[in-house]
Amino acid sequence: MQKYIFRRRRAISNVVAAALLIGIVVAAVALIWFLIAPMFTPRAGITVYDITTYGNDGNDCIDQIEFKIKNTGTVALEFDVNITTSTGGSYFTIQDSGVNIYANGKWASDFGATIKGIKKVLGPGEEILCIVYIGDDVGFGLTSGSSFTIYIGIKTTGTTYTFTP
Repeated sequence: MQKYIFRRRRAISNVVAAALLIGIVVAAVALIWFLIAPMFTPRAGITVYDITTYGNDGNDCIDQIEFKIKNTGTVALEFDVNITTSTGGSYFTIQDSGVNIYANGKWASDFGATIKGIKKVLGPGEEILCIVYIGDDVGFGLTSGSSFTIYIGIKTTGTTYTFTP
């Protein structure tokens, strides 16, 4: 009696089997294409955070700006000595560091600014603490509550990143 139970079962047709096989292959290729391939694709990314300003010399002007730069991408980023603004202008950075500060229509590099903590190349996931000292802080005119923009030039991608706290 038991051997007759399986005789009534029929297999799926060849057309349905081929359609299922094609569907499984397409799903596997899509999974690899959208989920796994981006893991191996190099990408550039940078983040600036923990921005702090100090006025150490008793006047109302800011003479020190601290911030951290982190490479959030998967490739090493080389800082560029020139930065390009959105209007197409090109400016030198503070001590050829790849970083400059812009406020009130002025560049910090024009007012005796120096920088500490910068490296020429920033590896993936690596972060650095940068300290910008503005020599002529009164001439630069950045005061507490004023807005400023940090420009970072990256030679690896040919991109200038801007951050306004």
